[in-house]
Amino acid sequence: VDLAMAGRLRPPENLPVSFDCRDKWPVLRAVLDQPVQQNAGTCWIHAPAVGWKCYALQQSGWQSEDLRELSHLCTEERVMRLCGVASAEDGGNPAHALECLTGAPPMRVGHGRTEHERVEEICRWIEHKGPVVSTGFEVTADFTGAPEGAYDTQSGHTTPRGLHAVVIDGWKKMPYGQWAWLVKNSWGDRLNHKEVPFGQDGIDAGVLGIPRFPLGYPAPSPIPRWRLAISGEP
Repeated sequence: VDLAMAGRLRPPENLPVSFDCRDKWPVLRAVLDQPVQQNAGTCWIHAPAVGWKCYALQQSGWQSEDLRELSHLCTEERVMRLCGVASAEDGGNPAHALECLTGAPPMRVGHGRTEHERVEEICRWIEHKGPVVSTGFEVTADFTGAPEGAYDTQSGHTTPRGLHAVVIDGWKKMPYGQWAWLVKNSWGDRLNHKEVPFGQDGIDAGVLGIPRFPLGYPAPSPIPRWRLAISGEP
């Protein structure tokens, strides 16, 4: 990680110094403040599911009382079936999971931009449209999820072990002057939200924006007709 570069990354000048989707859209607390217990290797399901539920509540006419139905539509079993994956632990693609849930490919936020441009584009997306899914967070070989927080390692300098998908739902300026993303993990209450500095370990290198639902949605009641685009379900 280029720590010097990461220290120079910041939000656009015309956006708040700190921003939290839960403050702008309180309805999202029903999703973002809740722990998500996942099985091993299923972050590719749960990060898209959280982002998708936030988008549905924020932009598409669903209400907080519909959250049980929303959660039913993105269970591990259903997403695996839609994606054609036999076992969640075999791994999957968060972008494919989002497309299976929405019927449209996700937006690749900041793709092909410089580090500065990418961070600024992600900030603008989050401030205007809500949480995004980060697919490129690099987990190292000594990655444990503890003892200090969800993203600590024991040495900080080890061989990458793989990628971890999480949800970014805001940013803040840290006491030492560096900016960090507000990141929702999926490993339970104590590690539910953490800060990850801009540019650290690929956190903002593979970011997906939730696609708009097809024209004609929402229906008058929570009947997600757009899911037929992929699944063919009744």
